[in-house]
Amino acid sequence: MIARAETALTLGPNGLRDALGIATDAAREGAQLLGQTSPGWEISEAVRRTLLMGTPKDIQPMLATLRSIARMARNELARIDALDRACTTADDQERFVLAFAGSGLRLRSAQEVCEPSGRAFANFLTFS
Repeated sequence: MIARAETALTLGPNGLRDALGIATDAAREGAQLLGQTSPGWEISEAVRRTLLMGTPKDIQPMLATLRSIARMARNELARIDALDRACTTADDQERFVLAFAGSGLRLRSAQEVCEPSGRAFANFLTFS
């Protein structure tokens, strides 16, 4: 989306309008699919606001800002990917228990940790 907006910005007198349309559509879709607290919305909304505040004579500063947003978005995606890998590793309870067993610790109990709604989101494991 950011690359499409950047390209649109450089395509003449309607470029800013077209880029803003791209960003507005992406922000709307991100909000509908993921909510207004998700990176999917926040990133596209940052692009939309950047373009909304710009004028046709501000193309170069807007491009620089979009490139900065793109860098931050890549970093955010890398953090999310790392968190996903960490959760996958932690969710492998058998491997986790075996790792503790290798140090002489045995799983004594496992209790669900729940949100106030009652939805379980983790297990509290006790080793000794």
